[in-house]
Amino acid sequence: MKTLDQSIVKDIATDLIKANGETTTLDIKREARNRDFWAKQDDVSAMVSGLVSTGNLEVNDDNGNYRTYVTPTVATDDDIHDSTNLLDDDDDDTTATVVPVTTPSTVVIHRDGSSTPVKPITKALTQKGDWEVSSTTDDTIQYYLKDITRDAVRSAYAKLVDVKFVNVRAKKIK
Repeated sequence: MKTLDQSIVKDIATDLIKANGETTTLDIKREARNRDFWAKQDDVSAMVSGLVSTGNLEVNDDNGNYRTYVTPTVATDDDIHDSTNLLDDDDDDTTATVVPVTTPSTVVIHRDGSSTPVKPITKALTQKGDWEVSSTTDDTIQYYLKDITRDAVRSAYAKLVDVKFVNVRAKKIK
């Protein structure tokens, strides 16, 4: 297995953000392993923290359980529209503005009243045991981590794709 370093973590994170709009350290670790790198969660988390501190990544969301990360995007003043303060046409002025990109996610409410944030992953990140979810009435296929229950992934898919729960099918990836 190859040795993982911060530049590789940055490349993997960038690829995942391009594919999904955001990423997590778990996504990065899994993709690193798929690319034949030796990756431990603590090491990946430390490297991602370094990327955040240097401005290469930004925390998009932190729900207390995990963080999602995005790549900061710089927009010029020509890209920013403010009707109360029209900007001049000088091309030498720039204003750094973070423009977050997100993937769809939802919260599943369980019978006991507890809730779980759920979002799909890309097919490239799937592993044996993860969920492949589809519908009898829609062509969309989504993938979810294996630690989420079957009903939770079906419910999330139904909400995100806007189909009836009874039409949603979920199967484990073999």
